[in-house]
Amino acid sequence: MSLSKIRRKKQKGFTLIELMIVIAVIAILAAVLIPRSGVVQKSAKEAGVQANMRLVQAIMEGMSSKTYDSDNDFREALVTRINNSNALQNPFTGKKGAIDLGDLSTASDSTKAVNVSGGEAPSNGPKGLVWVQVLEDSNGLLTKVITGYDANGNTLDSVTVD
Repeated sequence: MSLSKIRRKKQKGFTLIELMIVIAVIAILAAVLIPRSGVVQKSAKEAGVQANMRLVQAIMEGMSSKTYDSDNDFREALVTRINNSNALQNPFTGKKGAIDLGDLSTASDSTKAVNVSGGEAPSNGPKGLVWVQVLEDSNGLLTKVITGYDANGNTLDSVTVD
């Protein structure tokens, strides 16, 4: 064998060390990036809850409180509008729609994206749920508070609608 044939054989392909280094670099990159993707997904889902809250707020602002005889009538109309829009979906569970819980404050229905109630929002609720509290004061004015819950069921945000 001539010296030129030996050199050509050495230049073909990769050595075992080179392949191991490439695999190690890929493994390090994967170890750094994969856990971060979970945080990004959680943040995106929480942004979805906030978007649901803004959509409920927009629906409520489009409804004139003066045309409803009571908080019960307003809650019923709000649930109907949310369900007819078919736009709200809990980003964590995929559940859609709204339900009127009446005056309950301790119960929460995680089979829907939105709970509408005359009762106060619980401090912890199902993840991704939007809780809407509608109360009528002694003057007949409605107080409306929207609360959203994060991945752990803690209050993500709360908004009062005039």
